[in-house]
Amino acid sequence: MALWATGIPQVVEWLAAAGASGAGAVVSLRAHKSKVAAVTVALEHLCDALEHDRPPPSALDLIFAR
Repeated sequence: MALWATGIPQVVEWLAAAGASGAGAVVSLRAHKSKVAAVTVALEHLCDALEHDRPPPSALDLIFAR
């Protein structure tokens, strides 16, 4: 709307809007990828810990121990 008030052609307005939308999408995608990477690393650490260390016994294991 601000571009229209300055008399800039409508094509330039559409290009500016498309550029802003594209930039927002790229920023959002990068943030999502970094969060996915962090969760992946956390899950790998959890799986490694479960593989190498025996988990503590649960309450049911203690109750039904033979």
